[in-house]
Amino acid sequence: MIKPLGSDTLNPLFVYDQKKHHELNKEAENMASLLLNSAA
Repeated sequence: MIKPLGSDTLNPLFVYDQKKHHELNKEAENMASLLLNSAA
């Protein structure tokens, strides 16, 4: 497997801690987003 750039470990994509999960979802609601399709 190819090593991740800048780190020897991978960050988990799922947060098991309910409180932290909720905080991250709230933070994500205020972030900019891009709409991409298969042509992009």
